[in-house]
Amino acid sequence: MKDIYGDDFYKKRLSKTNEAANLILDHVLKIIPEPHSAVDLGCGIGAWLAALRNKGVDRLVGIDGPWVNQSYLAIDASEFRQMDFSRPLSIDGRFDLAISLEVAEHLPKDAADQFVRNLVGLADFILFSAAPPLQGGTHHINEQPIGYWLDKFKSHGFIGIDCVRPYFWNERRIGAWYRQNTILLAKESRVPELKLPTSSPEPASYLHPEIYLVKLQEAYTAKGAWKLLRRAIKRKVKAAWTR
Repeated sequence: MKDIYGDDFYKKRLSKTNEAANLILDHVLKIIPEPHSAVDLGCGIGAWLAALRNKGVDRLVGIDGPWVNQSYLAIDASEFRQMDFSRPLSIDGRFDLAISLEVAEHLPKDAADQFVRNLVGLADFILFSAAPPLQGGTHHINEQPIGYWLDKFKSHGFIGIDCVRPYFWNERRIGAWYRQNTILLAKESRVPELKLPTSSPEPASYLHPEIYLVKLQEAYTAKGAWKLLRRAIKRKVKAAWTR
């Protein structure tokens, strides 16, 4: 994953990520027990952790790789750990909340189980999102439906709770990928501690209309239209020869 994100990526994304982090975290903090510590696996420059600090969380750890330009860190350099999170992590203690947003799809499929083990080893409450098939993005090599991840977390005694996506589905101040993918995971024994405003079913797989429309537009570009035309011609030729 080294060098997949340049300086411009962080500069452009920071302000929008800050707004998304504040809106979503304000909602999540009303649901989970009050956190005093948090860890972000795949933290980037630490925008979500910085938002948590502003909300009173004092012990923070951000974990990411060598591709992060640390001159843009929104957290203290001492709070940043450079680690390969596709391998077992060595972190002292546990945290009240773990975060991993739009990270899992960047890892090889054979690293998925270890990635989940890392997360469940860090906290009993996890704010999680991962890109589903067809979302697209830089170095997305393992896009999977949410059920794929839920099954892995279930094997560790965690359940998924759909208390974020319905609440922010039409909130355009938040990136569509967060609105489409973000769920809360909780250790099953601690679910009674959650303050859920309404019944929250197990998360289902679906694609946000805004992302779907982008993909549809891409398909109808000149390049996309040419691909569709070639496929149609091949089908016609094949059908003619098989009559």
